[in-house]
Amino acid sequence: MIAIIRNFEEVIKHKDINRINKELYEFLHLNCGFIAHYDINGFKASYRSPRDFAEVFNSTSTGTTGITAEPTAASKNPTRTPD
Repeated sequence: MIAIIRNFEEVIKHKDINRINKELYEFLHLNCGFIAHYDINGFKASYRSPRDFAEVFNSTSTGTTGITAEPTAASKNPTRTPD
């Protein structure tokens, strides 16, 4: 986990998405709400601008992109049967 954090810091410090390694890429798309963009190269192409990367990261961490589904009535009340 420390290596992932260090790589993230390096990407941010240098404002260079090309510095992202496979471990950080995997962490972001599997755990932080980023989509995979087919592979790491597609991910890098989508977030070339540091601003684009930061905006998506900020919005996914606050849940404002719609990536995280809203709870359904069934998940709020597990004893209720679906209509």
